Amino acid sequence: MPALPSKARIQIIPPYVGELRSKTGYYLGWIPNEYADQVSADNAYDLLKNDLAIAHALHLHACMAAGERWRFHAEDKRIVTILEKCIDRISDFMHARKSLIEGGMLFGLGIQRKYYETFEIREIPNLKWIGISRIEEVDRRRLRLERGEYDNTSLEWTIWDPRYDQYIKIQDRADNPLAPAGSGIQDYIWYFHEKEELNPYYRGLGQILYIIVFIKSKVLQYWADNCESWSKPWLVMAIDIAKGAINAAIGGDIKTASARVQEMLEVFEKARARHAIVVDKEDKIDFFEHGSTGTNILREFMNYADEKIQLLLLGAELTTGTGSGVGSYALGNVHRQQTETLILYSRNRLQEVLERDLIYDLLYRNRLNFYRLGMMSPEPGDVKLELYVKMEEKKEEALEKQLKGYRGDMEKII
Repeated sequence: MPALPSKARIQIIPPYVGELRSKTGYYLGWIPNEYADQVSADNAYDLLKNDLAIAHALHLHACMAAGERWRFHAEDKRIVTILEKCIDRISDFMHARKSLIEGGMLFGLGIQRKYYETFEIREIPNLKWIGISRIEEVDRRRLRLERGEYDNTSLEWTIWDPRYDQYIKIQDRADNPLAPAGSGIQDYIWYFHEKEELNPYYRGLGQILYIIVFIKSKVLQYWADNCESWSKPWLVMAIDIAKGAINAAIGGDIKTASARVQEMLEVFEKARARHAIVVDKEDKIDFFEHGSTGTNILREFMNYADEKIQLLLLGAELTTGTGSGVGSYALGNVHRQQTETLILYSRNRLQEVLERDLIYDLLYRNRLNFYRLGMMSPEPGDVKLELYVKMEEKKEEALEKQLKGYRGDMEKII
């Protein structure tokens, strides 16, 4: 039974959010009402994604959490071999892991589609296995929630499908095993950051960061205008209006003050002087350059905004800011531990998601092969995925070596 275009009714949301979502298909309910008329459908999504501080800190967090390497733990080593062969076929698996965390942390949901293929395993001949050739990111704006067509109390995920040029329902293959590729829940990896009762689209850190980034973008724009205005020197010409009357008395042309000023400005313009002013020499002109010399309040705000972004995503600033002196090493060590705690949390979350939506999906799709081998299909909990980095692996080896030494000493004592 092919997937049909959804006829569900869109969830009731504030008018300005509905207008934005109708253009993008992306839920933007967390944009404050006072900024709603200043946010376009194009920049609301890209503003957060393209911010330099967010991109750098989020990329760093995601790279560390995704891990450099992976391994499986299972009692039956044949299952480990099969899964290793399946995962080895995935193109750029490390980037896929990193992107899941980036999308989930910032927008509340990181979602990727799996593309399947069949292959053979040399160690286990005469069987066709279902594996994954690649995992591709899905633009978050293609998704939206809609009211159930026959049940107004339920919410259903829909996705814009270019084959139909409209939204179709994402179905559970347990209910519809014949759903076309790309229209099943099991065709995707779903990494969400937080679930909230009143925000069914999930909640990401972008909800907190948006205000900072929005104001920061306006300050940066003003700062650029300010630099353009004051980067070149001002030329000031002081003219003597009284000379006009003297020239007129001796037969010259008399000119009004405004004509005299305009004449001098035209001279400056021909000389391509961009910042110029002509005044009476009796007038007093002062230029206040606050912001370009001494304390720069704009730079201070930009630094403050970037520090808050780094603090939220990494648990500490990229540089501790403690400087040299007593206690700086201890404080820096505390900051590092805070960052490691956040990284470990994200990694454990990612492992759970990959076990659910990737590992056990592969095991379920290949369940008939396990029966042919006289094996029971593994159940959740039978296989564990571990992500790690080389440095942590060396620490574990050193700790294990130290524990072995302790055991040996204890045995001698006993």
